[in-house]
Amino acid sequence: MQRTSASIRYAKALFLLALENNSSKDVLLDLKSVLEIIHTDNQLVNFINNPTIRSSVKVQLFKKLFTKKIKPITMNFLSLVINKGREVFLSDIINKYEAIFNKHNNISVVQVISSEPLSDSLKQSIKEKVSFNGGEVKLKEKINKSLLGGFIIKRGDLQYDASIKKKLSNAKRAFKL
Repeated sequence: MQRTSASIRYAKALFLLALENNSSKDVLLDLKSVLEIIHTDNQLVNFINNPTIRSSVKVQLFKKLFTKKIKPITMNFLSLVINKGREVFLSDIINKYEAIFNKHNNISVVQVISSEPLSDSLKQSIKEKVSFNGGEVKLKEKINKSLLGGFIIKRGDLQYDASIKKKLSNAKRAFKL
């Protein structure tokens, strides 16, 4: 619980600061690129999560890696997070920032799980069907071969399961009665 509440506080503070500077989208793009770089290098993850390494050393490394790639507001925020000893929450903070950004900009994130990649026309159709408040819809695709066919749509805590696996499961359950 402490991890989540701290992450939300940091994400909200950064979002409000970015909003004041009209750079909330730039900060989001910066944070996503930082997260992508961190997750592609296991040594960097171990370095960040190592409590025996001083925060000043971590800040120096971050400045070398990211100063030319991200905006100063984002770099200052990363330095603050590291100096406060919250670098292990960085991934969670970035995810919370994205959620706050999406909510503020009326963007819905919908996860579509399918057995094969979806066609562009099907993606567009799904976006139209799930957009009920006029906001933008972002699809996150995930491939799961065990579905056999069809798809599952998740939006927040709602789920629509139109997979072959679910239909077979329902048929098996019906015949057991």
